[in-house]
Amino acid sequence: MLGLGPYEPLRKLGEGGMGVVYLAEAPDGRLVAVKVIRPEVIRQEGFRRRFLREAEAARRVPRSCTAQLLDACLDGEVAYLVTEYVDGPTLAQAVAEEGPLRGAQLEALALGVATALRAIHSAGVVHRDLKPSNVLLTRFVPRVIDFGVSRLTDTGASVSGAVVGTPAFMAPEQVSGAPAGPAADVFAWGGLVAYAASGRPPFGTGGVAEVLYRVAHREPDLDGLSGPLRGLVARAMAKEPAHRPTAAQLLDALTTTASRRAPRRPWLWGAAAGAVVVALLAVLVRHGDPVVYREDFAGAAPGWQADSGSEVRDGRYVISPQAGQWLVRAAPYGASGLARMRVGADVRVESGPGGFGLYCFAGKNTGYQFVVDATRTAIIRWPGGVIAARPFKPVAGARVEASCVASAARVSLALTVGGRAEVSAVDRTPLPPGGCGIYANAPDDGAAVVSFDAVEITRLD
Repeated sequence: MLGLGPYEPLRKLGEGGMGVVYLAEAPDGRLVAVKVIRPEVIRQEGFRRRFLREAEAARRVPRSCTAQLLDACLDGEVAYLVTEYVDGPTLAQAVAEEGPLRGAQLEALALGVATALRAIHSAGVVHRDLKPSNVLLTRFVPRVIDFGVSRLTDTGASVSGAVVGTPAFMAPEQVSGAPAGPAADVFAWGGLVAYAASGRPPFGTGGVAEVLYRVAHREPDLDGLSGPLRGLVARAMAKEPAHRPTAAQLLDALTTTASRRAPRRPWLWGAAAGAVVVALLAVLVRHGDPVVYREDFAGAAPGWQADSGSEVRDGRYVISPQAGQWLVRAAPYGASGLARMRVGADVRVESGPGGFGLYCFAGKNTGYQFVVDATRTAIIRWPGGVIAARPFKPVAGARVEASCVASAARVSLALTVGGRAEVSAVDRTPLPPGGCGIYANAPDDGAAVVSFDAVEITRLD
């Protein structure tokens, strides 16, 4: 039987150049992923030093964008890393089974992986092997996994004379054997997005030497990409590392593009001109309109759901989602006739890496969702995907407000946090007016407790 210490192996999940990954059961009963390093790798000179660096690198990366490192074992001829098990297909599996990504799905992937790269690089880590099989598509955000060939940027570590990475998604400097920095991950991000859009590796297929030659001397295949995203991917895949944007600049460009996008069905992101955006936000965030419903949860709060997942406690409405749960709670007010409305609440994350939000114009399996998630991103979405997103600096115990304003053949949407407009959009194929409410969610790796107070519904005249 495979010896993995206290972890009971259940089945093999996959394997790569450094080792084999197993699904296993931890002593507390939860599922984990165990990466067992190959014996020939363990015997390499300097392996122990690199192994300890890898474990330290993984611990630095926020768990919201990767699989959290839970344990590391280096005992003689046995070495393995234990991470949380993230249940979701890889990007490679999703594209193989369902075809290339389009529209909001592609943009959400580009945004999610750029967000992860910014967090990874901020932790002082370079991944060095970003590829479709190392991106897991979860319910909340893409997770970037497998730091098996990562290096800390402050160590200057490299493997002399070795090519480390996956040829189709390597940067030119990796092909030449030069040390790979964060710019190599940005290059791989571009290749990843190009692959997601076309279903093909950006430098084609074939023998390793042939693919590496194309990486170093040919331009990538960007078929399937268009508009600003194509231009950004082209910049990310510049041959010279200094000519590529940073992960933070990628993120800024993606969110700026979202607010300036030209009209396209089904979504128009932002407004057509800056003056219109300013006027729109002035309408959506204004105050002094009539409040048609308010609940301070000082008493029993009639009409609000009370069960194992939510309760009125100490003058607040507390929602406690377990791992992977989204708990939605409808406001007990007939808001279906309000075509111009704002719903707001004072929100506080009491414990855990919780996300929370508001929703409006809700019908059966639909509605506009305004999300403040654990990755410090403000998002407007609907069940079909992300409409607009923007990173922001969270404020503890902030007032969160969402506005849905229908007029003619469109709905204007805006999310404000702490009185500051964070993200807005216009839907040209609008949902009809409907109910509204609040919700809280927990990521796949743990529970959360989120509390709400002063829930208000305002009619925007």
